[in-house]
Amino acid sequence: MRQQTLTIAVLSALALLSAACGKSEPKAADTKTAPATAAKAEIPAQQPKDWLVVDETDYIPVVDDFTEKLSAARKAFVAKDWKNSASDLRAAADRLDKEAAGTSRRNKAQVSAAAKSLRELAGSVEGGKATSAKVLDAAIAKAHRADLERDWLVEDATTWYPYVDEPNAHFQSAHDSFLSKDYKKAAEEIRKGTAFVRMEEGSAIAKAKLDLSASERDLDRLAKNVEKG
Repeated sequence: MRQQTLTIAVLSALALLSAACGKSEPKAADTKTAPATAAKAEIPAQQPKDWLVVDETDYIPVVDDFTEKLSAARKAFVAKDWKNSASDLRAAADRLDKEAAGTSRRNKAQVSAAAKSLRELAGSVEGGKATSAKVLDAAIAKAHRADLERDWLVEDATTWYPYVDEPNAHFQSAHDSFLSKDYKKAAEEIRKGTAFVRMEEGSAIAKAKLDLSASERDLDRLAKNVEKG
């Protein structure tokens, strides 16, 4: 029964991702940066450069300059390198500000608020006043969510397509680990697969967005239960 529950949740998430990705072709306005000739098959598969883990269970794939800056900021913070951590936080905030241009009023406000939080945190970190990883993780999670909500995934085909096979790979690994009773590894792989569900959710609209959000919550609960064995 437990294996069946895992399989159903995973298959549901993959089905939703498949449907959403099918609608993620470049928009007409994007033809300059993502020409129609850039078919999925022509873009080589990639894996994230690294994984940024916040609050112990929230996995963020490092796939672009923005997530690289967030990852570097957290690594420097853990090493108590306050100066470089603050510098990377400000660089991430600058990236968000650039992304805010041309977005909807709601998204612009969300992105600007996240950038402001990063800058305020950078000031505290640089002054040695912010020493709690939880505070940093909260700001990183907020900034990453704002970045996803900006809808960057459909702006350039080369951004998302290289990772379309990643969810399936992680869910398959979760299934294998579960059968081997390595529940900690299974939970980790579920959370990595969930990260890509969250990425696609950021660019989805209407019912697809609601369905992906519900699937994300289901997978989060599943990971917690699997981790407990």
